[in-house]
Amino acid sequence: MKNIFTLTFLALSCLSTHAIASEKLAGNEILAVQKGGVPDKIYENNKPHLRIATYNIGKNEASENVADFTSLNAAIKKIAADIIAVPEVDNKTARSQKIDQLKTIADANNYHYAFGKALDFDGGEYGLGILSKYKIQHTQVINLPSGDAEQRVALLAQIAVPGFDTPVLVMVTPP
Repeated sequence: MKNIFTLTFLALSCLSTHAIASEKLAGNEILAVQKGGVPDKIYENNKPHLRIATYNIGKNEASENVADFTSLNAAIKKIAADIIAVPEVDNKTARSQKIDQLKTIADANNYHYAFGKALDFDGGEYGLGILSKYKIQHTQVINLPSGDAEQRVALLAQIAVPGFDTPVLVMVTPP
């Protein structure tokens, strides 16, 4: 009898865990718009144009001074991307002199930004970022399986880009 109770309890636990996960997915604002699909559209004359890049700033450790973003900002200006995925970014950690790196870069380059925290680290946060010339409408952070390693996340952003009928969905993942 004890074994039947234990097996029943485990089965119900699995079902309730599945139901909780399904409820979370059902409330996913960003991906919900994709459920019905977006009809294919062919744009003529290469319009609209969208330049997307990835720039792993590596917490700005390549700079002699982690608080100096001069070289990094020059590189971002040279890339001239509309949207930039930014993995490995610190938000007010001690190793980065308590600077909100993404905000600092966004402000210097006139971008909107979104940060996705992977973990608390060194008195601040460490994670992923998105820089965008266009308004970021929604963001979502999704925890990825990490086993015994540090927590990894995916950062999703819905961005309103002029010339597109629907918002553009951008996802940043760790390198």
